[in-house]
Amino acid sequence: MIYFIQHGINGPIKIGYTKDKWSLRSRVRGLQIGNPVHLSILGILDGDVKIENKLHTKFKKYHIRGEWYNQSEQLLSYILNNSNKHYLMANERLSKRKNINLQTILDSIEYDYIVKALNMTNWDKRDACRLLGFDIRQFRYKIEKLGITKKQKTEHH
Repeated sequence: MIYFIQHGINGPIKIGYTKDKWSLRSRVRGLQIGNPVHLSILGILDGDVKIENKLHTKFKKYHIRGEWYNQSEQLLSYILNNSNKHYLMANERLSKRKNINLQTILDSIEYDYIVKALNMTNWDKRDACRLLGFDIRQFRYKIEKLGITKKQKTEHH
């Protein structure tokens, strides 16, 4: 079973593999321990390690570290179009994505630029907020709202 777990509301997405739904529940609990931001399962689909590896390759331009990927419209669309339909109907948050959600798109763009600015300034928040034209309080709020952590350091593409 392939699963997609998201960190926060607009944070990175983990693409992983587990044997069954019981293993998945255990996996989510293990990841949630020590993580201050809520993790949610966006979708699941039948598959094995080979399919997981193909997905890692397919979305490599969004790769952060390990099995974690920056949220993108392409990845979210893939999850929506390929996940178990019964699971998606139960997942109200993702099923709402059938229509264009401007705020989600804007959050995704903002997320990408904030992470890029942080990487450009070696994660100096004051320099990054100046680069983007935010005041420090507004910048800190956006980092928290978007679920951005230093673990999301990425290389420039």
